[in-house]
Parts: sequence; C-alpha cells; structure tokens
Amino acid sequence: MNLLTASRMKSFRSCARQHYYAFVLGRRPIAESAALSFGTAVHAALEAWWSTGPAGALALAMQHLPEGMDPFVRARAEAMLIGYDVAWRDRGFEALAIEKQFTLPLINPDTGARSRTWELAGKVDVIARGPDGRVWVIEHKTSSEDIGAGGAYRARLTLDGQVSQYIEGANALGYAVAGVIYDVLRKPTIDPLKATPEESRKYKKDGSLYASQRDRDESPEEYRDRCIESLGANPDRHFAQIEVVRLEADRDEYAFDVWQLGELMRESERTGRAPRNGDACFRYAGSPCPYLAVCQGRDSINNPYAFRTVGASPELAPTKAA
Repeated sequence: MNLLTASRMKSFRSCARQHYYAFVLGRRPIAESAALSFGTAVHAALEAWWSTGPAGALALAMQHLPEGMDPFVRARAEAMLIGYDVAWRDRGFEALAIEKQFTLPLINPDTGARSRTWELAGKVDVIARGPDGRVWVIEHKTSSEDIGAGGAYRARLTLDGQVSQYIEGANALGYAVAGVIYDVLRKPTIDPLKATPEESRKYKKDGSLYASQRDRDESPEEYRDRCIESLGANPDRHFAQIEVVRLEADRDEYAFDVWQLGELMRESERTGRAPRNGDACFRYAGSPCPYLAVCQGRDSINNPYAFRTVGASPELAPTKAA
C-alpha cells in the first residue's frame, strides 16, 4: 500500500510533476532551502521542549538546535525558543504522545470500500491534554506570514486537509481529540545590523557617529538580544495557538476531497502523466522550485550532485540515501 500523507497530497495539488519527482521517484534535493532547514531545526528543538517538564524544557530545547548553524540563524532560533517558552510554560498542557506515527485505511465515502492503493498516514507532533481535560493534536509551524486574527494564514486553516487528517489519525491511535492546535511561531522580521560604509559615516562634534550609524557589524549575541526584545514587545504577533476543530460536515467534505485526490494521483501514476504547473515554479516566497532546472531541461533528476533518493515518505520510515 502507498502512504498518502498530507505533504504528499500538498505536493500533488501544487504541481503533479513536482510530486512525480519527489514522491514517485523519491528524488529530493540534496541542499535544503534556508527556510526549510530553519524550520527543521526549530521543530527538533520543540520536540525536545515537549519531552520534559516546564522547568528544564527551554535548556533542553536549546541543546537540540543542530551544531554548525550560522551564528545569526542560531541567534534568531534561540530568541524564538525563549519567546515560545514564555508563551507555553504556564498553560498547563501535559504531553501524552510525541512524534507519533499513524496509518489508517482510505475509505470510499460513497461505497464504504477500502482503497486497494492508498493508506492515509502521517506523524503528529504532539498529542496533549489541556488543563480543562480536553485532548488536542498540537502541530508546530514556523512562518514568515502574518498569523494574526483575520489574516490569510488563519483563513486557510478552515480548509486545511492536514488538520482533518491529523484528527482522524489521532482518533485511530486511540485519542479522542477536540481538534488541532496550530502552534505557530512567526520569525522575527529584523535582520542583523551591518557597519555603515566608511564613506557614508557622519560624525558629531564629539567624534561619535550619529545614532543610526555603526562602526562595526552587530554580533550574534547582540542580534539575539534585539530579537528577544522585538518578540517580547509584541508576543501575539509572533506566537499563536490557533484552535481548529472539525464538525461532522467538515469530516465528510474531507473524506470526499482525499478520496478524489487519491484517485487522481493513482491515474497519474497509471498513465505516467504528470503535467507541469508553471504557476508553482516560484511559489515559495519567490524562490524557485528545486526541480525547476529539471523541468526546463537544464538538469537531470538523476544528477547525483543535486538529488538523492530517499523514498516516498522519508519522514515516516528511515531509508538509505542513494
């Protein structure tokens, strides 16, 4: 059985050719994008944060940031973890499961028959009980978008299939969850300060530079402190715990959505046709899709210096890289 994960369906909806390269051939870029590697690093730290009690959570999370990070990237991540600890440590949630994998059958909503091609699968970040006794799936996300009330980020969650899939997955694991808490960390929007070019520096009569000018680059430690100050000045802008629930009608809609999408994906594999979507080539904050050069004929998907084989769902089962 093929595993139908939320990330796989998202890839197919974005671009069938991208899905073919990433999930049918299992070929993934060797070099991660900066945004993806940052999100992966913070995710690992948050997994550690939830694995212990509030008293030692922040220190353990800091220890799980990977070695070799750019010092300024690490400074930003540390500031976000400090703000995250303040946002969560007194909320009274108890982790029941962390990084728990699930599989469940894909059911035809018209006939009740199980798919002979697909199983739904995924891995929930955290399942936790809140102080009122309700149990939630907690899904960590880092974002550069506006996560405030009334924004596009929150509006999309009403139709987010991952929410529905994780609720069904948690139920299959034996947890009667109230819904999903989207645990969103917005990145600080400030950048490290650079020294003012010598030819542009202006000095006061006492020989000091004007306040807006600098004679040296900002250090990582100074940048981290400035990020902490920025996050602390407006925490609601940077840390959101968004409760998303699904009514019975929503679950029915999701069942039809995911079944039909599975049929389209099966048909694509059966015919060997995976059309390109030019609208998705620069969808990632203006950065090119990692497969753009392959689609343009300037590179090969078999280039061992650009791509490696990891299988369809490396996040669910360890595979050997090619």
